[in-house]
Amino acid sequence: MVVGAISPTNFLYKWNSKVTSCIATLSYATYLTHKGVIHIMHLLLADYKMNDKLMLIICMITCISFAYLLHLIIEKPFLKVRHRIVEPQKKYLGVHIEKKKTNYRIGNSGKSP
Repeated sequence: MVVGAISPTNFLYKWNSKVTSCIATLSYATYLTHKGVIHIMHLLLADYKMNDKLMLIICMITCISFAYLLHLIIEKPFLKVRHRIVEPQKKYLGVHIEKKKTNYRIGNSGKSP
């Protein structure tokens, strides 16, 4: 699936899903914080003696919510700073970058010569 998503001739490369874009956007923040968030949730909810499935759902919702907040508060502002720093350098160096909705690709527009 990953190879298909990075190959310009594959439909996954051209297909832009909001769900998969959201998952991709939050994946790194979730990876960085999930262990701490789950540990804190277990500590906070230990007295309630919940079903394991309910605890899993609560932890998943909390992890995704925390990752979204982290994305809004930290990642987005730093991406804007990066964009302000990198854009003038690209213009100066004459580098062509095609902007796709959620990512940048360097070089030609994905068409074979």
